[in-house]
Amino acid sequence: MSIPFTIILPGLPPITNFQCTNSIYHIDIPNPTAIPSVCLTLTTTLPDNIALGFYYSVPPYTDLQYLGAVSNGRPSDIFSTGFPLRPEIANLQTVKLCIKPQAFEELK
Repeated sequence: MSIPFTIILPGLPPITNFQCTNSIYHIDIPNPTAIPSVCLTLTTTLPDNIALGFYYSVPPYTDLQYLGAVSNGRPSDIFSTGFPLRPEIANLQTVKLCIKPQAFEELK
């Protein structure tokens, strides 16, 4: 199945090898303190009134922290993660980046 987006981490090729659990696409990102920003971009159009919410999650991976969203009206953006400055991230080996297709009114 082809996913309608890709993410780009500084200095790396585009990432598209996401896993999907409960309609949330996710990928483990090693060494998160080296990732100050992430680009999320659509590769195809989305259905009307749907956006891709962009989140991260830390162990035990029970909560999603909102970074932003992209949609047909704004098909790409660069999001500051703040990971290098966040004490709760400093000692983590990985974080999950998560993309969730959702209606505009559900974004948070």
